Parts: sequence; structure tokens; C-alpha cells
Amino acid sequence: MTDALERDSRALLEKCDSGSWTPCTEEILLAEGLGRTHWDGTAFRAALREIPESVRAGRLVDVLDPARPSSGGVSVDRTSVALTDDRVRNLDDVLADGGQLPRPWLAIEDAHAHVRGVLDFIDTQLTAGDYLVVEDSLAKRATLREFLRSSPHRYQLDTRYLDLFGENTSSAIDSILRRT
Repeated sequence: MTDALERDSRALLEKCDSGSWTPCTEEILLAEGLGRTHWDGTAFRAALREIPESVRAGRLVDVLDPARPSSGGVSVDRTSVALTDDRVRNLDDVLADGGQLPRPWLAIEDAHAHVRGVLDFIDTQLTAGDYLVVEDSLAKRATLREFLRSSPHRYQLDTRYLDLFGENTSSAIDSILRRT
């Protein structure tokens, strides 16, 4: 993968140098930022998560996108999946038009702060067939139990995913839930 990334990057640089491709300002800033960054999976994924829409439509992202799986990321068809990775204080802002999004949803709680409030909010947004995953659930076990008791029979443990690689082998111990 490294060889392919280097080859494609060189080809794109040659097009830039020859004038047959001109990067937008955001692409230049991304390339400069990546050039100053120590290239490990975490830094690479962090940089790619915050790519502006103008860069997503450009040529540079086509060179970088194939490298995402090798750095531990997930490759998705950008036309059919909407990923929201916002650092917001008000969840209502993130899902203001949530009713218009296609289902089923996969909601992942990994906040480590105001967990019950986050779970209560997510609960108002999910419908039957949607999934709720609570990451690092051992540390949140009491809050998760309290939440589930307050909404009996609304969620079901999905052992198909919980125990896919062995019993409770993920950080979402007994907390991959399907809304019923």
C-alpha cells in the first residue's frame, strides 16, 4: 500500500508541476499538514476525518482514500453512507434533520461524559431495527443498567455481534443493542 500511495502521490505532484492539475486551497493545506505530520494510523485517520467537502470532491482524496484501510480505518462508499463525527455540545444540532436520514442507524456512544444524557437523547432518535453500541461499557455498566431498566423491552442484546469473535471480546461488553 505504501508503494501505491507513493506512486499515486508522485503522479499527482507531476500533474501539479506540469499545470494539468491545480489543487484547491484546502487540498494544499491538507497536503502541507500531512507533510508535517508523523505518519501513523491515528494521525492519518485524524487528518482524513476533518477533510472539508471541497477536498472530498477533489483529486487528492482519491490518492489518499485507498490508504485508509491499511491505517486501521474503514473504507466506505461515500455516496451511500453518511458519517457524523462532530465534536458538539448540543446533540440536537447534529440530528436536527435526523428523521430524513435512511434507516437502520448505528449509534455509538463513546462519550465518557454525561453518559446517561447521551443515552437518553439517542433513545429518542432510534426506531425499531436501529442499533446502539455503548463503548467501554464496563466503566459505564451501572449507568447502562439504569438506562435499560428505565426502558424495559425497548432494547435487545444482539449476541450475533456481541460474541462474533468470542464471548465479550470487544470493548462493548453486553452493550451492542438492537432497538425493538
